[in-house]
Order: sequence, then C-alpha cells, then structure tokens
Amino acid sequence: MHEETRNPYATPEASIEPEAPGDADFGPFPRFSAWWVLLLSVVTLGIYPVYWLWSRSKVVNGHYREFEIDSAFVSTAIAVYVVDWVLTVVTAVTDTLPSGTAPALGLLAFAATLVRWVVLINWSMKLRDRINRIAGAAIGDPRYASRLITFILAIFSIAPVYLAYKINQIKDAA
Repeated sequence: MHEETRNPYATPEASIEPEAPGDADFGPFPRFSAWWVLLLSVVTLGIYPVYWLWSRSKVVNGHYREFEIDSAFVSTAIAVYVVDWVLTVVTAVTDTLPSGTAPALGLLAFAATLVRWVVLINWSMKLRDRINRIAGAAIGDPRYASRLITFILAIFSIAPVYLAYKINQIKDAA
C-alpha cells in the first residue's frame, strides 16, 4: 500500500476569503469606535455627526451604486446645516447688542434649526436603510439597525453613534 506523505511545512490550503457576506460587503466602511463618534460629536459641538453622515454616504455612493443616497440631498443637507450654524452664531452675537432686528432673526434661526433637524433625521434614516440593505439585515437579525432607535437618537443628533456601532457589529459578525 502506498501511503501519502504530507509535508508539515507546506502552506495551509484553507480559504482566507470571508465566508459571511457582511464582511465582504462592508469592507469599504471604515471601522471607527462608536465611543469616538460620541466624543467627537460633543467636542465639535455637533459638527462631527454631519461629517460622519457625509463620509459614510460617500462610501455608499462610491461602492454601492444600487443603494446610492442622492448627492443633491447630501449637498442640501450640508447647506442647511451651515445656514443654521451661521444664523445661530449671528443670533447669539446680535442678542448681546441693542437691536430691533433680533426677534426676527431669532425666529429665522429657529426655523432654520427645525429644517436642519428634519433634514438630519431624514439623512440618518436614509443611511440606516442603506446599511441594513447592504448587510442584508432584516428585523430580528442582531445586525439590523432599528428604525425607532435611529429616529430617537437622530432627534438628539447622535444617530451616527448608533450607526457606527451597527457598522462595527456587522464587520465583527463576519
């Protein structure tokens, strides 16, 4: 009988490719700690969540054309955010000066804040939807990003913390 001799120094023949589709699909998404997203959101006074949404929308639009988030929507959302910040700063400065235009400016700033709030909630929900669709996650799947949790956190402008956690969870599951 002929017995086959195995070389103990040969390279392994195991596949090094990811078997779970989530890891292969989420390769372009950078892994970034949800705690860092929260910290940067606080330190930058709410600017970082907009950057985070923009950068992840860029990943979706660059790598997953079938799940694209409209670039006109993203540009409009950023413009609304900038206008709101400018009006907030101008209102804060003019409130310290004696002026008759401060109440009208304050009302305009309040309206801009409401519009920004609605747009950023919408943006967070769009990105949540894309993350779930790319991951193939459905309700009941532990990787599924909840609509309710995303909405509630988006009200407080911290939905990116939850979405970063879900992206990391999807990458870790693979």
